[in-house]
Order: sequence, then C-alpha cells, then structure tokens
Amino acid sequence: MSDLSLTKELKKIIKKYKPNRKQLENALREVRRDPAIKEIIGPPQTRAPRKLPKMPSKKQIERLLYVMEEDGNLKFKLMAKLFLYTGLRNSEMINLRIDDIDLDQNRIFVRQGKGSKDRYIPIFKEFRDTLLLYLSTIPHNRYLFENKFHDKYSDRYVRKVFQNYCQKAKLPRIHPHKLRHFFITYLTKIGWTDEQIMLLSGHDSKSSLKIYQHIALPDVEEKYQNDMKGMGI
Repeated sequence: MSDLSLTKELKKIIKKYKPNRKQLENALREVRRDPAIKEIIGPPQTRAPRKLPKMPSKKQIERLLYVMEEDGNLKFKLMAKLFLYTGLRNSEMINLRIDDIDLDQNRIFVRQGKGSKDRYIPIFKEFRDTLLLYLSTIPHNRYLFENKFHDKYSDRYVRKVFQNYCQKAKLPRIHPHKLRHFFITYLTKIGWTDEQIMLLSGHDSKSSLKIYQHIALPDVEEKYQNDMKGMGI
C-alpha cells in the first residue's frame, strides 16, 4: 500500500469515528504496543538529549565589552548590554524601532516577538542615560540599530560581529543568544519565579499567563531594577 493510499484510509477512519484528540492519542499509543505492529514499524525513536548551552562567565563578558569599547564600537557595546539587561532574542533586537523605546514610561516595546507576541520590558534605570545619549546621536533613525544604508542589521551580520570580537578578545564564541541565556540564568539564580521570568523573556510554556502581562509587569519592575544592579556588568 502506498503512503497516499494509507493516508486516505486513515482519514476515512477518523472521519467515520470522529475521535477527539485524547482518544486519537490513546488509540495510537495502543497500536504501537501491539507486538505485530512493533515488528513492522520498529521501536519508537528516542529524542537526542538536550544539552545545556555553555554559559559565558562574567569575566568573559566584561572582556568582550572592553574590547568593543577599545575598538570604538560603542554601538555594539550598547547592543551587548541591552542583550544582558533585557534577554532579547537577536531577531527582536534588530527589529527594535526608535518609537519602541519609551523613556518616559521607562520600558521597551517588543513588537511581534517569537510566536508573534508583543511584550514590554523595563529599561534598567542606570542604563537609561547611556541609551538617551545614544538616541540623541541618531535623530533620523527608524531602527534603534542601523547599518550604513539606514536599514536594520541582519541576524547573520550581528552574530558575525560578535564572533569577530570574540576572536579579537581571544574568547570562546559568545553569540547574542548566549547573552540572553546569561540574563535568564542570572534571574533564575537569584530566585525569580518562572512566571516573573516569562514576562521579560517572552517564553510561553505557561501560555495562560500571557493575557496578564500588561497587568503584572509593574509588579516585577521594582525587583528588576534592584536585581539588575547586582549583575555588576
């Protein structure tokens, strides 16, 4: 029997009996347990174990920031610090627009992050003046970080810049997502709950909490401001 014929027969059965999702999952589980079926399709495939990302140390990050500053690349040093203080994904960072930075409300609007979700992230108050100074130098920008063609950077270009600076600093590769991991790991170490971290990181493993983001953000902002001081970077 061809794949197409088998698919058609299975569709007929499903349409005839109209099982719900749970019933269908249970039925497939029982089918797999049948010794005759096991002989045909073999044992279920096991997933490769997920490895934890190798985290850069605080000293390595400080070295990276130092080399960026020594090179006069203050734009990418500022970007790196934003990764550290916000946990933004690379794609979210390069898509930040000037009007997403609300210094009056002291927050950043993340427009259509992963999973097409919007969220707000507080701005670390001790970093606010640096951000304000940078904004004063780019009055005509559309995006917070733009290339020489006045367009946003590509994801690949940003990763390449970080790779080049790591090589220059004689460091193992620290790409932007590792700075996101550093941020989230730091919050975990100092006792932030999953729910609090999800408000900032954009994770939705507990999707029922998403609708409360706009209400709950003020509850974690004071904690965020105090705890960011403890990062010491």
